[in-house]
Amino acid sequence: MSSILPMFEQRFNTSIGRWSPLKQLIVCIVPVSLLLAIPIVVALLRDGKNSDGTPRHLVAGTDEKRFFIWIEATWLGFWACKGVVSVCTAVGKAIDSRKRTDKPRYDGLLERLAVPFALLAWSVLSQLIFAACINAERSWTHTLRSCLKSIMVCSLIYFAKELVIQKIRLSFEKRILEKQSKTPDGVALLCKLMSSPSREEEGISRSSPAQESLQAEILSAFETKQQTTQFAEDLYGRLAPSKETASSLRFDEDIWARYGLSDSKPTTCDGFKKAILMIREESYRATDVMRAINDLNGLCWLVVLVLWAVTAVMFLTPSLLGAVATSATALLSLSFVVATTCQEVLGSCIFLFVKHPFDVGDHVKVDKSELLVEHIALLYTTFVRIDTGERTQLPNNMLNGHWVDNVTRSQVIREKLSIRVAVDTDDEQIVKLREKMEEEMREWKVTTTIEVVNIFDMQALELQCGVEYKLGSSLKETSSENARGQLRSQIMSAWIAVLRQVCIQAPVASPMSSSDDG
Repeated sequence: MSSILPMFEQRFNTSIGRWSPLKQLIVCIVPVSLLLAIPIVVALLRDGKNSDGTPRHLVAGTDEKRFFIWIEATWLGFWACKGVVSVCTAVGKAIDSRKRTDKPRYDGLLERLAVPFALLAWSVLSQLIFAACINAERSWTHTLRSCLKSIMVCSLIYFAKELVIQKIRLSFEKRILEKQSKTPDGVALLCKLMSSPSREEEGISRSSPAQESLQAEILSAFETKQQTTQFAEDLYGRLAPSKETASSLRFDEDIWARYGLSDSKPTTCDGFKKAILMIREESYRATDVMRAINDLNGLCWLVVLVLWAVTAVMFLTPSLLGAVATSATALLSLSFVVATTCQEVLGSCIFLFVKHPFDVGDHVKVDKSELLVEHIALLYTTFVRIDTGERTQLPNNMLNGHWVDNVTRSQVIREKLSIRVAVDTDDEQIVKLREKMEEEMREWKVTTTIEVVNIFDMQALELQCGVEYKLGSSLKETSSENARGQLRSQIMSAWIAVLRQVCIQAPVASPMSSSDDG
């Protein structure tokens, strides 16, 4: 049920939004309005009042003209509300389209809230129309008034549910835009790479039709791994059609370093395919969170159905509501059955949608365990242990109370290496050691710190070298323990080579003191 209702809601909204206003006017509004106007015209043409001024022709105890006018006005009121909401949505989208591409867009939010708000406005308008047209006091009028009130409350509940879901969806999209504004995603880099120099000189924005067509082409190629590999081979063939161009194919932007592409060495076809596969994996990171939002939407639909049932009972059968109120104590005693589940769902929603400490593919540390995020669901998250490769599943409500260190989002990873040297090492050698270490920089930044941290019995000094990985390495390569081991080995090799160049000696072993017993 939780998956059928959102699917029905999506198809209903899509079917309404797919029709143009002219088609809606020709197919639905005008024909039905003409049919409903026939009894109104008939009632107006014939004599409709007695000598005492009372209506001669009644329908269910009310004046027939007022009755049929009420039906006609209710039908036209629905489409009037929908038309006003559509115009407001179009105006809001036009204003929102003038924003910059790195700002959150509200056009999707307006489209998704159009139908719920139109239903809410129509439910309020239908009550006003009924009060103006039907003034007879009959049993069916009291029932219909209660029904209209229940419809208004149900529409308000539906609108509130959609507002909460779309607010969560919008906050997640805003977080993605903020991340992309700081670090451009791989799809944007590929669009820039595939654009011709003339387009770049013309300054085509990211939201232009040409740029959107490139994004659609890239995302369609990311559907399967085989299509992605073929797309990478074709793109590499366009960038490097011959061996001469392949030997000179380099990427001069620092952001490409996180995909293993740099300006220091030419890019091979295998390396380029590996980079495209990494971009594909990065582009699919947001799907798990969006799927969790859809699962939350399904759970909210179940709550909405329960509230709708309670609302209908409250307005239509007050006697049954009294019986339910008398048994409220028995119902509250059964609340422990769903209390744990509600607590788990609420804690998971707070952790996933409010805190959101990681994404799929991030390297995190939870209770001193280094993990790689593999899958994010509404109630749980699947990790892969970096040291053993085992898959582990943790509930999100339990993670809500733990410290989570995100290595991938840190962007700066610092390594510290210690070594003991001779006690007679002077300051000039230490300064020269730091300068040589900065000259040998590869995957680390220029800012290298070397300091004396300990003295061992006036026989040895302990030097500590602190280096920071570059942006590309810290974001991507340090997510893998094997890659971090390779980077650490490079730093240690450079550390030993520089120590030999500066001629810093190892500590002298202390002589063993011995004594004869006679």
